[in-house]
Amino acid sequence: MTVTMPETQKSQGYSRLVVLDTATNLAAIPLTAVTAGEILTCHLYGDFVSEGGENVGEGPRKMCSRKVPQEFGNTTDTITDLQYSHLPQEDDAAPGNEARTLMTPGTTKILLEFQGMDGKGSTFAAGDSYIAHKVKLGRQRRGRTGDGEFDQFSITQSVIYADGGEPINGVVAA
Repeated sequence: MTVTMPETQKSQGYSRLVVLDTATNLAAIPLTAVTAGEILTCHLYGDFVSEGGENVGEGPRKMCSRKVPQEFGNTTDTITDLQYSHLPQEDDAAPGNEARTLMTPGTTKILLEFQGMDGKGSTFAAGDSYIAHKVKLGRQRRGRTGDGEFDQFSITQSVIYADGGEPINGVVAA
């Protein structure tokens, strides 16, 4: 048997995040809806990360057994807070404040995460794969990206899965 090293792709700069207001089938969103969405990739700082956890514990042991079975328990899906740029002295309609305007606290949005696509790109095609996150947006907290000389003004916003949801793998439909 021959062991080969598979090709890989760098992740930095190769993700795109599109925001939609609604979608009926998260596993197959039409191309027209995806292209009409707002691309926020270049507004975001850091990484957009969805994490899942699943409890593992010991199940009941039968009297005749010397082995304690392990079982899966509850699952939890979380998303890191979003941090994005804004221009604090400009109004919401100003170029550069698209994310601040779009990400209204208390609303539900569909975040489509396209991994492996150039973050500066803007074209999509039927068959492109994504991970859909139906989320509810928390309040916008204005601040900075850090406390150094190179930091910028930003907004940090908490995000939770809406309706107890979870990430859904999907493909752009024709």
